[in-house]
Amino acid sequence: IDAVRIYKQINTYQDVDMDFIATEVKMPVDKRMSLEDAKKWLGYFERNEGDDFTTVQERSIDYYKRIIASYDADFEEVEYATIDQTILRLGDVALVSSPYELFCEIGLRVQNLSPFAHTLMLVNSNDTYAYFPTASEIPRGGYEVALFTTSRIQPYTAPADWSYIKGTVENVKKLKK
Repeated sequence: IDAVRIYKQINTYQDVDMDFIATEVKMPVDKRMSLEDAKKWLGYFERNEGDDFTTVQERSIDYYKRIIASYDADFEEVEYATIDQTILRLGDVALVSSPYELFCEIGLRVQNLSPFAHTLMLVNSNDTYAYFPTASEIPRGGYEVALFTTSRIQPYTAPADWSYIKGTVENVKKLKK
């Protein structure tokens, strides 16, 4: 109903210049956990096997198993990972995709640093990975942080939020005319 009311109030139309880029954000990554540490942590959970595990604990068990398996596979460590990103410019509005569910502070920082009058973050687009917390939230833990910190065999280098913001703003600036 609100959309129809707003539509009826529009009384001017204009052509809008449009452009887009399909690009990446280059993210530095840490080395994977040592095989010894992964086995130690998995052993901790196995010793407490009778306990009812929370979703976070089950996720941790899976994470340590994936790290251990990576040592038996042909896993190749890298210095950087990439996050796909599409940015659409409509006049002075930028629509920026993210496969993560970004903590709102990250989107607000991108908006603040963007050269556009309006920058809108489109989360959970171009795939869906997990949550992307700010560096200040990681020490606090919790479900969202656990999903982020156990999602990659080689985790993003801290502070990951600033690397993501910097790369995103650089990409947005490519579209500013």
